[in-house]
Amino acid sequence: MDQLPDDVLAMVMSHLDVADVFACRLVCKRLSGVALHPDVWRHRYAVQSDNDCVCPVLRLAPCLSRLTLFFDSSGSQSHPPLNKCAVRKLMIWVDAAGGREAAQVIRQQRALGRLRAVGLECSEGRRSRLAMAVLFQTLASTSGLEELTVSGNAGARRSRLRGIVASSLKRFSCCITRETKNFRDYIVARHASTLEDVEFELDPDYRCPTAPSLVRRLAGMPNLRRLSCPVIPGLEFMAASSSLRELKLVMNPSRATCGNVCGAMDLLERAVHLRSIHLFVEEDETYYYEVIVFFVSLASSGRSQVESLTVELEGGPGSLCAPAVQLQLLRALPSLPALRRLNVNVPTEELLLGITPASAPSLRSLQLVEHGNFELTQWMCPNAMMHSNKVREFLSRNPLLHVELRCGLCYSCEPCCTSECSYSSSADNCDKGKPYVCIGLLAHPIDECPSPQDHATDVQWFHINDMNPQIASVLFNF
Repeated sequence: MDQLPDDVLAMVMSHLDVADVFACRLVCKRLSGVALHPDVWRHRYAVQSDNDCVCPVLRLAPCLSRLTLFFDSSGSQSHPPLNKCAVRKLMIWVDAAGGREAAQVIRQQRALGRLRAVGLECSEGRRSRLAMAVLFQTLASTSGLEELTVSGNAGARRSRLRGIVASSLKRFSCCITRETKNFRDYIVARHASTLEDVEFELDPDYRCPTAPSLVRRLAGMPNLRRLSCPVIPGLEFMAASSSLRELKLVMNPSRATCGNVCGAMDLLERAVHLRSIHLFVEEDETYYYEVIVFFVSLASSGRSQVESLTVELEGGPGSLCAPAVQLQLLRALPSLPALRRLNVNVPTEELLLGITPASAPSLRSLQLVEHGNFELTQWMCPNAMMHSNKVREFLSRNPLLHVELRCGLCYSCEPCCTSECSYSSSADNCDKGKPYVCIGLLAHPIDECPSPQDHATDVQWFHINDMNPQIASVLFNF
C-alpha cells in the first residue's frame, strides 16, 4: 500500500461507507490525511435527521455533493458551522421562523464558492414573514447558482430585492403566489441570458392572475428551451421564442379564463419550433371545451414539428372529458407528421384502432401509463394485454411501433402459467404481488430494430410471437 499514490487511495476510499472512512483515520497518519481528500467526499450526500447526526461529517468533510437541512423555530435541530464543508447542492426545509438561520447557511456556502444549486421547501406553520424575506434576499443575491427551486407556501413579506449578480441560473422553479411575485420577477430578469429551464406552479389558494409582463420576459430569453406553467395570461408571446423546444401546460378549467385559454391556443398554433408538448388537466370538470380546443389549435397550423406528445388527465380514464379528449387526439394525429412518441394515461381500445401508419406515419413509440387514481382494469393489465389478440393485431398493423406498458397487474384476472409464454416464464412477472412493471411489446425482430433509440432501457421487451394468444379468449374475454 505504501507504493500506491494518494489519489488512488482516495478513489478506493470514495466507495467506502462514512463509518469506514472515519475508521480509516484511526489506522495511520497517512490514511488519516487521505480520508479528508476532496475526492473521497465530493460525490457523497448527507441528510439531517434525529437518528443520524451529520455533525461529524460536516466538521471533517471538505466537500459534499448534496446536503439536506431542516430549519424551524422549535430548536429541535442543531446545525454545526458550515464554513468548512463546501456543498454543491443545498436542500433546505424551512418551517416557521427558520428563515434567518437558513439564510446564514447559504451565506456560508456562498463564501466557500462551490454552491451551484439550492432547493427551498417551505412547509406549513407559523412563520416570520420578515425572516422569510431575509432568506429570499439572500437567495437573490447569491452568485454562481445554476439551479434554484422554491416550492411550498413561502409566506415572505413582499419587499424590493437589492443587489446585482451575474446571470448564471440555468434552471428555475417557483410557486406562483402573491408573496413570491417580486422574487420570481427579480430572478427572471437577472438571469434572463442563461436560463434554459423554467417551471411555475400555481398555488391552489392563489386566484389573482399573473401579469403578462412575466411571459414577455420569458419570451425574450435567448436560451430558454423548456417551460412548464399553468395557463396564465400572455402565453401568446411565447410563440416568438425561437429557442423554446419543450412545453408543459397545466390546465385547470375552474381557474382558466377565456383570455388565458386563447393565449395558449395561439401559442400551440404558431409555435412551429416546439418539439415536445405535455398537456396536463388538473381537475375533472364538466366544462372541458378549453381542453379540447388545445388539440384543435395544435393541429390547425399544418406545420407542426412536435415529436413527443404527452396527454395526462388527473381523473384518468374516469375523467368526464376523457372520451372527447381521446377523440380530438385521434383527429389531431394526421396533422402531426413528425410525431414519434405518444404518452397517454387514458388508453382504450378505440385509441389502438385509430392509430395506423396512415394516421401517424412517424410514430415509433406508444407509452400507456396507468393512472394512480383509478382502479386497474384488465385493459391496462400487462398480463392481459400481452395475451390479447387485439394488441397483437394492433402491432401487426404497426410493425415499426414500440408499445410500452407502465402499470401494475390487476387483481381480476389469472396469471398465465403456460410454458409457451415468455412473459410468464420470466422472473416474477406474473406475480400478482408485484405492484408495477414496465413491459415493452413489438412486432419486428428486436435485434433488427430500425429505431433502437426507442428501446427504453428500463423496459423488458417482448416480441408478439413469444406470446400465447389462446388464453386471451378464456381469461380476458377480449
